[in-house]
Amino acid sequence: MNGEGMVTAIPLIEGYIGSDAVANLIITKIYQDDAVSLAIDIGTNSEILLGNSEKILACSAPSGPSFEGAHISSGMKAVTGAIDSVTIEGDCLSYTTIGDVLPKGGICGSGGVIDLVAELFLANVITKTGKFRDLNHPRIIVDGVPKFVVARNDETSTRSDITVTEKDINEFLLAKGSLKTGWTILSEKYGIDPSQIDKIYLAGSFGTHVDIENAITLSLIPPDIDRKHILFAGETAIGGAKMALKSVSERDNLQQLLAKIEYVELSVEPSFNREYLRSIPPISPV
Repeated sequence: MNGEGMVTAIPLIEGYIGSDAVANLIITKIYQDDAVSLAIDIGTNSEILLGNSEKILACSAPSGPSFEGAHISSGMKAVTGAIDSVTIEGDCLSYTTIGDVLPKGGICGSGGVIDLVAELFLANVITKTGKFRDLNHPRIIVDGVPKFVVARNDETSTRSDITVTEKDINEFLLAKGSLKTGWTILSEKYGIDPSQIDKIYLAGSFGTHVDIENAITLSLIPPDIDRKHILFAGETAIGGAKMALKSVSERDNLQQLLAKIEYVELSVEPSFNREYLRSIPPISPV
């Protein structure tokens, strides 16, 4: 780099809410809006921000890696060949893959797993706690443990079945429960009901591949929001970093922005255990 160049960094909020969350705010500008907005960036630790021009609450929900395809037996990253959407109508299952190629060997967490769990419930294949209702279902095989076949071996480039187990579904539900607990407690501390949130911003790969209706079915995001006000923010960490790099005024505004943010440690909140247990069962009424 230029010998006279300067290296700087966007500040973090707290230990588990890094500068990528601040970059999220730079992009969404919720700190300049009178409307109350919810911004969610899902990862191993999901950053959740709730607020407006008056104040912003922030927390980190320990989601684990299932939203990124890990801890799922057939999970994989959102790369070419990953199954990124699933639809079940009657006995017919269809899916799409990133790059529109043969399934490479797995399902991406940010889209495929969310769709799959929602569709399995809506098709009455699983209960609201994620258990298979009928092991005689034509797509369920018992190979040590029951497995639902999403893509048969003759449909995949690896010539192996792509399946999901009850354990996989449970891993997802635990992660989902943590995420829902996050925005529920932030709403409680903000003094509003989640139905009073005006806008929702979905960031990162989660906001690229997720089906909104399935996310609502699984209570990943509050249900009572005008769908036109659920916005895909894109890769806010990269976009916010670029804006801070190029704009002196954006960098100068960061300390003023941080002064508006109140960090909420979920694990010490008195209502955490109650809300977490309530949030694990997956399905909202539809």
